[in-house]
Amino acid sequence: MATTLQAVLRSTLENSHHNAGEAIITYQQGDVITESRLSYTQLLERAENNATLLKSNLGINNGSIVVLYFNNHEDNIIWLWSVLFSGAIPAMSTPFPALEELRIKHIAHVDKLFNRPIYLTRSDLIKQFPKVEGLDICTVDTLEDSSPPQATPNSYTSVPSDTALLMLTSGSTGHAKAVPLTHSQILASLAGKLESCSGPEAHKCVLNWIGFDHVAAMEAHFLALISGGDQVHIHASDVVTEPLLFLEMMQKYKVTRSFAPNFFLEKLRRSLESAPPTNLDLSSLRVLVSGGEAIVTKTLRQLGKTLVKYGAPANSIVPAFGMTETFAGCIFNSEVVQEQDADLNAPFASVGKGINGLEMRITPNPEVSDGKSGNVELRGPVVLSKYFNSVQATSAAFSEDGYFKTGDLGHLDADGNLHLIGRAKETILINGVHHRPDDIEKAIGDARLEGVMPDYTVVFEHRRNGMATEEVFVVYLPSFDVTDSAALLSTHDAIVKIAMAVTGTRPSVLPLDEKVLQKSSLGKLSRTKIKNLLKSPDLLSRQAAYEETIQEARESTFTAPETDLERLIHQVVGTYLNLPPETLGVTTPIFSLGVTSIDILQLKSKLEKRLKKTIETGTMLQNTTIRSLALALDSTTTPTYNPVVTLRPHGSKNPLWLVHPGVGDVLVFLELAKHMDDRPVYALRAKGFQGEGYFTSIPEAVNAYYTAIKATQPHGPYALAGYCYGAMLAFETSKKLEAQGDEVRFLGSFDLPPHIAWRMRQLDWVACLAHLAFFVGLITEDYSHDVMPLLREGSKRQALRHIIDVADKDRWEELALTEEALYSWTTLAHELHVIAVDYEPLGSVQSIDVFYAEPLRICASTKEDWAKGPLKEWEGFSRRELGMHDCPGGHYTMIGPDWVGGFAEILRAVLKARGL
Repeated sequence: MATTLQAVLRSTLENSHHNAGEAIITYQQGDVITESRLSYTQLLERAENNATLLKSNLGINNGSIVVLYFNNHEDNIIWLWSVLFSGAIPAMSTPFPALEELRIKHIAHVDKLFNRPIYLTRSDLIKQFPKVEGLDICTVDTLEDSSPPQATPNSYTSVPSDTALLMLTSGSTGHAKAVPLTHSQILASLAGKLESCSGPEAHKCVLNWIGFDHVAAMEAHFLALISGGDQVHIHASDVVTEPLLFLEMMQKYKVTRSFAPNFFLEKLRRSLESAPPTNLDLSSLRVLVSGGEAIVTKTLRQLGKTLVKYGAPANSIVPAFGMTETFAGCIFNSEVVQEQDADLNAPFASVGKGINGLEMRITPNPEVSDGKSGNVELRGPVVLSKYFNSVQATSAAFSEDGYFKTGDLGHLDADGNLHLIGRAKETILINGVHHRPDDIEKAIGDARLEGVMPDYTVVFEHRRNGMATEEVFVVYLPSFDVTDSAALLSTHDAIVKIAMAVTGTRPSVLPLDEKVLQKSSLGKLSRTKIKNLLKSPDLLSRQAAYEETIQEARESTFTAPETDLERLIHQVVGTYLNLPPETLGVTTPIFSLGVTSIDILQLKSKLEKRLKKTIETGTMLQNTTIRSLALALDSTTTPTYNPVVTLRPHGSKNPLWLVHPGVGDVLVFLELAKHMDDRPVYALRAKGFQGEGYFTSIPEAVNAYYTAIKATQPHGPYALAGYCYGAMLAFETSKKLEAQGDEVRFLGSFDLPPHIAWRMRQLDWVACLAHLAFFVGLITEDYSHDVMPLLREGSKRQALRHIIDVADKDRWEELALTEEALYSWTTLAHELHVIAVDYEPLGSVQSIDVFYAEPLRICASTKEDWAKGPLKEWEGFSRRELGMHDCPGGHYTMIGPDWVGGFAEILRAVLKARGL
């Protein structure tokens, strides 16, 4: 009997009924047509050859850690086994965060945790690695092209107690922990799963759509392998957006087993209900495991009945429980019969009994008062023995007698079946993703909403009857009379926008009074007590009444679409933002719905596909309601240039005017505008995005902006700020306003010195392309500098195509860019810099406030040098004392999602100090 994973692969080949045929089928993300096939024989050959290359070229030792960072299933599978056969330990990397600062923190943590491992990746992914000193990165392209060694290095034979692979936890409550999974643990888990879920015959073809950074993908891969079965791997983004594709793949490959958390089961149910297939055959399906979150009994019953209509057995959906620490599923309810089980009267299905060798117990928890529920704890050969390189995490995770504390709450019924009721850890699980309540509370607090009393907001998870997943529930103490429906709706929408920005999902909201939101003697609100109070009939009825009040307030201001084009746009926007039709009027400002810059670009792309016409981003930005957008798109005349983009239309305080950076666009201000909820926020966008020509001089731009400001806000006092290049235009526009007798009470420079001509002369078309690509997140800052000499060797088009070739493909798709759009945008940015090559500031304004961050390396070596040097020169252009404000983040990220909250807090304080 095989006792290591390497032995399992060899044993499978010896006993295979495939005659070493094709067994592993993979698809690339975004392509569900082109399959790639790999037999187990080919896998073994490639793994052994690659292992030789790894040992001879990288000099890895037995037990060395190799972090795998790939974006497709085939690479992950091949190099997982290659590292295993080399004697090293593969560690599966989670996807890197999108923002550079978070990438640096993440990789620095991983590098320290694994004590400077080797990183394996593809050459087209290496640009995603942040600049962290000492990273040992190897591209497999280089290895594959290298010559085989003259002498084969000595092979290493694993033993059952060896660590087979390392998996990173989600890190939802801090830095990720690493789970060492041994050969014996994995094989014990696989044996238990086979016995609990219909044996090897139910695993003759396993379908997986989870990334290999998640233990569920590993489970699927090894189950198919140990059963001698086929395995099919597709990408999550492809099936989540098209749920019926999941079933089509089942039919195509005669799938016998797959996995789907409850949120996806609900998507399947709805898709089958709205568009039932006519020729779907699921007769091969035996096991559809559902884990990762509690499974709703209603979904189980309804979807189960529907699957039966297409040939699946009545008990094919198997509720389960597992963790990375238990190598995925370890508790299964394989006896559920969707049409007969008595537990179907309960809101959630039992997850059943543990596999062979698993010990399970419930220990008391003081927060649970029903007398039978408590902490779920596990022990046995499938449970990890320790976390990797973390004595503290290990100590906190285990009881004195060796039971692992899962962090979940539940109880055992008379038959020994586990019923989960929640988590002891304060996290909210939405569609399989963990969110921290205190992160949401902090975001609401940082926004300083006028309608919310400070420090009286509580967030927790809530699950309504029949819901597919948990939701965020926000309760707060209002600072206004709750009979004021306008204030109630305004505050409600503000809270919803913030919670959506943090979690990506719409929360439930409820204002409560101080009798309910009572603080302890230490001045704290008890999340658990308030959550338990919500179970009372009185508060449940209050929630229903509140939602009815909000609906009535919406309907009083709702304007329905009237034309076919309005109805089309209304449907696209409502579907994308997941808004009920009756809550989205055609006069509702789209920016007030909490959209991001990416949302605007995605909506633009979706409308272009539906209308079969190109839409300028400026048209989206300048027509912020469905009605105005419909009018703009229906017009047959050439659009006229209007620099004003309304980011926030309402507010009691003086408007804030924001001038575009050197790329000319204003999408960068969207996140900041969300935090300036007490005043209107307008942005000024450069000329040239709609083919109307470019500014030919600074005075021309200043006159255009001056005229636009006066038309929108006829009287001061005025508040202007410019980001980078825009600070120069804001300064010149402020001078013109003052010259006409207006008061400019605030002028902000977001990280730009007054003397910029030297920098403008450096920025030719290629430099503008490289900096624009970095600014929008297509390439890294280092690469933008390093690639410029190469780009200058060819034509503009060659430079452009090189940037597109190396760009982050996910980000490219996210921005919905095209080659022509990027070319035109670069040309516009270059024209803006051309008109400033001889610029020298003259004159002065009443006051200037400088907001500075970590500088670009070409501008200054340290933040202190940047502030006390070039930026301090604004003193000569301000009649009052210069304001200097140290901000978090870097030049290109200071108002990005990670740092905008702190930046906005500083900006609000400065505006208040200036009397605005």
